[in-house]
Amino acid sequence: MPRPTFSLRPSAFLALVACALLASCDDGSKNGSGTICGGAAGCGSVAEYDLPAPVLTPGTGTYDGPQKVVITCDVPGSQIRYTRDGTVPTAASMLYSDTLLVSTSGAIHAKAFHQGKESPLSIGAYGIKNP
Repeated sequence: MPRPTFSLRPSAFLALVACALLASCDDGSKNGSGTICGGAAGCGSVAEYDLPAPVLTPGTGTYDGPQKVVITCDVPGSQIRYTRDGTVPTAASMLYSDTLLVSTSGAIHAKAFHQGKESPLSIGAYGIKNP
């Protein structure tokens, strides 16, 4: 019986590699949930944190052109802080207030903060084919 084979488009392979590389927790450990790609790649579970991880829409992927990214958190009154330089957001990072335009390949790291508590890290990795 012949062995099954499959192939990935180069862009899909790059997206998978980016997800695997970016799916690490604040302490540098790997995300044990297995949820590396999707809308948000967070670390741990809500039970380990006081807030749910923010959700980035659209999620991680390779796109034909620039994308408008919306970041949400289900906790009213929470502030979403983000970075685009690969660092983990802190309470002093840029405050999310409106749609972010992603016109070149890169990543957005986001965390929610509320009443001294913080969420797990969410990462959206975006490959843009035609900036």
